[in-house]
Amino acid sequence: GEARALGWHTEIPHGIDRLEWEVQARDIRGEATDRLRATQAVKPAVPVRTLQASLRQWTPSGPTEQPVAIPEDALPGEGGVDVTLAGSLADGLSGVRSWMEDYPYTCLEQQVSRAIVLDDDARWSAIIQKLPSYVDRSGLLKFFPTMDRGSPVLSAYVLEISQLAGRPLPVELRERMESALLKFVQGKEAYRDPAGGALGLRKLAVLSALAQAGRATPELLDSLTIEPELWPTTSVLDWWNVLLGLPDLKGREKKLADVKKIVRTRLFEQGSTLTLATGGGSAWWLLANQDTDALRLVLLLLEADDWTDDLPRLMRGAIGLQKRGAWSTTVANAWGALAVARFAEAFEPEPVGGTTVAALAGDAKQVDWIRHPGGETLEFPWPASTTELTVQHQGTGRPWILTRTRAAVPLEEPFGSGFWIRRTITPAEPRADGTLRVGDVLTIELEIESASGQGWVVVEDPVPAGASFLGRGFETDSTRLGRDEASGDAVPAFVERSFESYRAYYERVLPGKFELQYRIRVNQAGDFHPPPTRVEALYAPEAFAELPQAVVHVER
Repeated sequence: GEARALGWHTEIPHGIDRLEWEVQARDIRGEATDRLRATQAVKPAVPVRTLQASLRQWTPSGPTEQPVAIPEDALPGEGGVDVTLAGSLADGLSGVRSWMEDYPYTCLEQQVSRAIVLDDDARWSAIIQKLPSYVDRSGLLKFFPTMDRGSPVLSAYVLEISQLAGRPLPVELRERMESALLKFVQGKEAYRDPAGGALGLRKLAVLSALAQAGRATPELLDSLTIEPELWPTTSVLDWWNVLLGLPDLKGREKKLADVKKIVRTRLFEQGSTLTLATGGGSAWWLLANQDTDALRLVLLLLEADDWTDDLPRLMRGAIGLQKRGAWSTTVANAWGALAVARFAEAFEPEPVGGTTVAALAGDAKQVDWIRHPGGETLEFPWPASTTELTVQHQGTGRPWILTRTRAAVPLEEPFGSGFWIRRTITPAEPRADGTLRVGDVLTIELEIESASGQGWVVVEDPVPAGASFLGRGFETDSTRLGRDEASGDAVPAFVERSFESYRAYYERVLPGKFELQYRIRVNQAGDFHPPPTRVEALYAPEAFAELPQAVVHVER
């Protein structure tokens, strides 16, 4: 018989993450039937995001009050106000866990950090199974399996964080990594990192991990010039950690005293908090920034049982660095999860008991600590107007209160902070009336300008639902239309093509402009509302840009 295509107009409802379809067909006599089931993932055009978050501890002086109001440009019925009540600071990291659960990017560091923060056995097992594909010929770990060479800094991070988290690496692989890191410090194998940065400070970061693993020796210091007063704070902390791992080093006690003085000079006091000054010179090429420095300092002091009187203030200072309920990078959140867990064990002896009540716009909800000893998250809809959120505790202990406001706010205008984006769409066979139809091939071109040099930059460009990428090696791909292209000095180290977006990861981006382009075929009719295009420096996330996409109309 004659083949015919059938279609239905469907409006996707808000608030769902998947559609399940079932299509049944039968002949007119009812003798032959067929059935097809399919599941379709749904991503919001305007995602619900955390706008503000605050983590504080309840005090007996009275109820905690906080004004709450929905943004004027937020979509109605989306988001709300979440109040997480936790008996321990370790249980109060729901904002961190939520941020890491939703984190979209996928290099090895990010996979490892997410598994540690989420304390996910299945995630960790999956990482261990595929870890051999991330190892280069020398034994170093690569950010992506298709890269030619590994990174000493990444390898050192995975070695150190996995040990501290109690997530052991396979013995043979760990020994191979340690051997490669030792050769790197000794200069026995040539290595040039395109991300730049001082070689000596990279060696120091590697030595910190080797010291944690018990593999550092005084002889390894011969290739370093020791001048901690000139180093960024993260390298000073590396040096401190190296000294702790070298008990037989000549003059060690004097060196330890000196490094502690240096760190003291980089602390500033604000009320009941102690915070590392931003002038310490944190470096993204060491996977570090102010957040990681503050959290690593807390963790180092807890492990060394030092500065115990200052630790609560340092922990409050580190918590104060959170933005929207989480720290700024995946690395910082991994260090933070470990630091908070150890801090809670050492400084929270009194359990929380009794009842805690949160109230917003006449709606009161409570947590009974006998029934919920680990705490609970209370969800409130947005109030109609600005209203005070109050929290009152009656009982023992001092619960932690994490308040998060979430809303879907459309991006109306392009925004750039260190990056700028220009995006063009060109049909392979344009029509005079400008319409698009099912089967059309589109070239997407992105021009990105970077104000400064950055390492590990990701470009994410969402595509219309049902679109397919060309150039993936399928027989149906056009050789002429199927190549991705890049221009300028920036070439992607890795590219991901998913059903929702095109992602390109750059190991190094220089100041100035670079371009990339790819091609898709639109396969479904309808009106599609892709989320914004985004560029972000993964280890300096204050540098980013977003560009709203126009509605894509495809005719049958």
